[in-house]
Amino acid sequence: MSEEPEPPGTGLNEARSPARKWIALALLAALVGLAWKTIDPGKIRTAVVVVLAAFGLRIMLTASASR
Repeated sequence: MSEEPEPPGTGLNEARSPARKWIALALLAALVGLAWKTIDPGKIRTAVVVVLAAFGLRIMLTASASR
């Protein structure tokens, strides 16, 4: 069975648009805000914020590397 080539404009590179990066970063910022407001100060809140910041950094680095 042979696969047909995808028509232009439907590839993976177009799906990774800059708008998706900003939406993901905005959602992460909202999660950081919620964690900051709802979790008591301490090690747990710091750990949650650090993990979410690491995801944000990963999004920024992979988005710039894929260009």
